[in-house]
Amino acid sequence: MNHNIINDVFDNSKLKYILRREDPSSWDIVFNKLEYKPLDYLNWMIDYEFTYHLQNYDEILDQSIVILSDNKPIGIWPILICEKDGSLRFFSQGEHILPPVFIENCPMKTIKKCYSEIFSIIKSLHKASKNKNWTSMPPFEGKLAISDWHSLCLSNGMSTNVRYNLYVQLDENLEKIKKLFRKSYKPLIGVAEKSWNTEIHKKNITIDIWNDFKSLHCEVSGRVTRSDETWDIQYENIKADKAFFISLTNDSLEMVGGAFFEFTEDEGRYKVAAYDRNLFDKPLGHIIQYKAIEELKRRKIKFYKLGRRFYESDNPKPSEKEISISYFKEGFATLSVPEYVLEHF
Repeated sequence: MNHNIINDVFDNSKLKYILRREDPSSWDIVFNKLEYKPLDYLNWMIDYEFTYHLQNYDEILDQSIVILSDNKPIGIWPILICEKDGSLRFFSQGEHILPPVFIENCPMKTIKKCYSEIFSIIKSLHKASKNKNWTSMPPFEGKLAISDWHSLCLSNGMSTNVRYNLYVQLDENLEKIKKLFRKSYKPLIGVAEKSWNTEIHKKNITIDIWNDFKSLHCEVSGRVTRSDETWDIQYENIKADKAFFISLTNDSLEMVGGAFFEFTEDEGRYKVAAYDRNLFDKPLGHIIQYKAIEELKRRKIKFYKLGRRFYESDNPKPSEKEISISYFKEGFATLSVPEYVLEHF
């Protein structure tokens, strides 16, 4: 990876910044001052993404920055630069580049200037890599109106692909939320409560319980899907009360299902789950989703992101499994929110 080219692109911008990897505490200062705190901007989430992709690339550089104004941190922008077989790729989480986010009450004039500089950095990086195709995805911030970043991308010729994510609006009364569940789910939740031992693991989680879940996940997947280091990051964040794990065990105390959930003050997310394949006809996921909603409400979190809703008409066309899983999640959702993928070709 040519670090000189990357450094030149950033240094030639008008942005004043410090690197997250050199001062993670400044990143946290900005994050804690955001009006809405999206999960994908968490310090540990970037560490997880970096660690997860170590197995996929020859080299990865965390170039995430804390944006400064008058020498004070005002914004954060997560960006990873990855190289494989001499080809560079840029993203924040998964496949898309996230825009920067800014502290509450940051002047709009300052935000727009920073947006413009970040957009120029992205263009320059892709020009240097000879790869002009890239996508950006504005985060959900509790509002449905498009952001100024979205408008900037459109005004620079980017196209929009719309997809949909399922949420539970947690500030509603629990009884009202339950009334919106798919009708067939309500008796299944009752059956599951009688059939399984359900436990929410927080700071008190043991490594044995977590290893049982890892083993179940590997067995269900048929292979090891990611490194031990990524599992360690999730475990440590449960211990630090930044995430939680829900387990299901049978009468013999054998784990038959489990799910990991991450959260900020504003949003929770269903991240990974595994269920005994021999029990797929049983209501395992139903009780876990209900318990997760109860726990997130107890923590006074505003939104619970269940995940994407796939449709036959999506492009590219999703698998039957993806459609089936998202249909299951939809039975708990109270909101379907458009998510915009901005594409540059």
